Amino acid sequence: GLDGLREYAVLGDGGTIAITLFRSMGWLSRGDLPERRGHAGPELETPSAQLTGEVTTRYCVIPYWSDGGVATAARLVREFLSPPVLIGPGSVAMPFLRLDGDTSVQLSSLRAAPEGGVLVRLVNPGRDPATATLRFDRPIVRSRPVDLREGEESLGNTGLDVIRTSSPLDLDAGAAIAALAPYEIGSWLITLE
Repeated sequence: GLDGLREYAVLGDGGTIAITLFRSMGWLSRGDLPERRGHAGPELETPSAQLTGEVTTRYCVIPYWSDGGVATAARLVREFLSPPVLIGPGSVAMPFLRLDGDTSVQLSSLRAAPEGGVLVRLVNPGRDPATATLRFDRPIVRSRPVDLREGEESLGNTGLDVIRTSSPLDLDAGAAIAALAPYEIGSWLITLE
C-alpha cells in the first residue's frame, strides 16, 4: 500500500517492487516519446508541476504468503491507508476503533447510528470460522445484532417472517468479540459509554 500515488510494478526479476513516490513533469503531453507516436493530450508546458523541496512518503509491504492470503493483505493495506480515527472540534485525531483477532475479518462499515450509537459491519471472506475483537476509544455498554437493514425494520420487502442476524457480540471488559461463520457478514448496533 502506498499513501499518495498508489502505483507500483513488479520488475522483470520477479523479486523487485518499484513504487511511485512522487511524479513531476515538464509537459502535459509530448509527441517525441519513443514509446508512443503523437500526443496523449494537449502539448502544454507545466512548470508548476515540478516538485521541489523535501518529500515525505509512507508505504507498507505485506507479503502475500502471510496468514490469511489476499483477505489479510487487503485488510492490512486498508487499515494502513485509512485507519478509523475520531476527530472532533479542538481535539487531536486518535484511534477510534482497533480490530484485533483473525486478520481475515474485514471492517466493512463503521458509521453513526440512531440515538448516539455506532453501527459496525464485519465480513469474514474466508472459508473458515473467524473471530475479531472490537476495541473502541471508550468501553462498549451494550450491543445488538441487526440484519443488513441495520435495525430499520421498515426497509425492504423481504416477505420473510425471520431475517437472519449474526450471533450477539460477547462483551468482555469494554471490548466485544464477534464470531463469524465462513463467508458471513455481521452487523451490530453498539452503544458506547
